[in-house]
Amino acid sequence: MKSWIESHRGQHSRKPGVIRSIVEKVSPGPYLEMYGREELPHSQWTVYGNQVEKRLF
Repeated sequence: MKSWIESHRGQHSRKPGVIRSIVEKVSPGPYLEMYGREELPHSQWTVYGNQVEKRLF
């Protein structure tokens, strides 16, 4: 079993969407992504990072 994921390269510092899918399959929500770049509205994910809207604070 490999311990890494191969994915298409995206924008700088943006994690591949497949990571969220894997986490959701193996663990119940809610979820927290630290140092994230993108929020997904109406999801169980809370994203904290310098590019996320200031409404979280």
